[in-house]
Amino acid sequence: MTTSPTKSAKTPNDSAVANKDANKDTNAAATLPMNPLSPEDQLLQSQLLDLVNALHDKKKEIHHHALQMIKTLIKNATASLTSVPKPLKFLREKYDELKELFAKWSAGTEKVRED
Repeated sequence: MTTSPTKSAKTPNDSAVANKDANKDTNAAATLPMNPLSPEDQLLQSQLLDLVNALHDKKKEIHHHALQMIKTLIKNATASLTSVPKPLKFLREKYDELKELFAKWSAGTEKVRED
């Protein structure tokens, strides 16, 4: 009486096929485009970028208003305690620009104090 292999027994080829399928799934996930922003997120991102651009204006009143608006948008962002608020995510690409503006403004206030 000969016993035939049962279907539950795995052969080396089975594990190779499983690994190949797993690699295919991870590669497919890596090549998928990012989800586009919702209209609300696009509006928020547009507002934030406009406010950052307003910080380059010569008038200090505009600076104050733009900073207050950015502050309000960040404070009012609804997010869980473990996630980063969307306004901060959208401002990430402008971080270096904001640091340069702050340094420029700080240098300007020191000059005024020296006079």
